[in-house]
Amino acid sequence: MSTAPLTYNAPVFLDGYVDTSIPGYRKISIGGTVYTVASGFYVWADYITAINTAISGAGWTVTVSTTGQVQLAGSSAAVVFTDRLGWALGFNVEPGHDAGTITAIRSSFVSPVHIALMGATWEAVDLRRESVLEIDRAARGHGYVWGGARVWRCTLTMTRSDLEALRTGWAVSGKVRVNPVGASAVISKTNDSGWIEGWSMGIEGVDWIDSVESMARVRMLISGGDIS
Repeated sequence: MSTAPLTYNAPVFLDGYVDTSIPGYRKISIGGTVYTVASGFYVWADYITAINTAISGAGWTVTVSTTGQVQLAGSSAAVVFTDRLGWALGFNVEPGHDAGTITAIRSSFVSPVHIALMGATWEAVDLRRESVLEIDRAARGHGYVWGGARVWRCTLTMTRSDLEALRTGWAVSGKVRVNPVGASAVISKTNDSGWIEGWSMGIEGVDWIDSVESMARVRMLISGGDIS
């Protein structure tokens, strides 16, 4: 596989993983019944599928538009967000929020687990020895990588709203995927058009593209397996 920079234009998403084996992002009450997402460690698309499976008994569904907007919809029912599932979907609600008796609700914020990008460029970092990335307070972390790991430097072009979602911290740490729409497998020496997947080491830097700071280029390091 080539280690030269690879560039993808929109649509590309920075997707996080959600662990529903522990409390936090797995419950919603519809029509007085609490529905729980099955235990698992889900990348965004699989998380949406798992939510749909969980709430199917209520006759409700969750859908995601091509721009990343999320909608929950079904027959008229009282909806209460009993944990932070709604926040993860971009509804900007906290546990206990009562949405009232409704037939649909749409996200008004960018989901921190599914961040739309205007484009992305990534390249393999050549590691000759152990590398250490120290991140400032805004990025909340640091990373260590040893010789056998593949590290990707990803330059992500995004709007201010997308950057605000990124700065909530979900995709700054933990497992992430830089995911071009239509990609069907992880990038490899036989698949240059696949997704980048690994553990976020944090943000190297943010550069504003325009004078009004509406668009930014964000440099992230992601550590994955050695596929050379």
